[in-house]
Amino acid sequence: MSESPPTRDRGYQFGLGTMSVVVTVVATFLAYHVNWIRQRHAFLTEEGDRFARIPVEEFALASAFISPQRMPAPGMLWLFSEDGLEYLSVIVEAASRTELTSEDLNRQALATRLFPEAEIGFYFVRNNLEAPAIH
Repeated sequence: MSESPPTRDRGYQFGLGTMSVVVTVVATFLAYHVNWIRQRHAFLTEEGDRFARIPVEEFALASAFISPQRMPAPGMLWLFSEDGLEYLSVIVEAASRTELTSEDLNRQALATRLFPEAEIGFYFVRNNLEAPAIH
């Protein structure tokens, strides 16, 4: 009687095409989230620059720009050690909501898209960032 040679258990096998698809999906996932983080940080830097132009005497009121308490980040951003924000103020050069420009509203919409976990508000600064008022 002839015995067949023992078969080796090779584990899971997949083709090069399958591996290419998996690598593409993972790379797309990573690129999307890294770009989201980059946009969040760019927005905070831009708002931080606007915040820095507020006179030193007004810092007590200006502390409402960003929440000191962190919360879980939205989506899978926690995988990248990104923190969420409880609230975020969009700094605008206006005295009240009636004076908001389309640019101000667009920045609020951008903040809402980039920070879905945060409560977004306006930080009103009158006279070209000289006398802040919080609403």
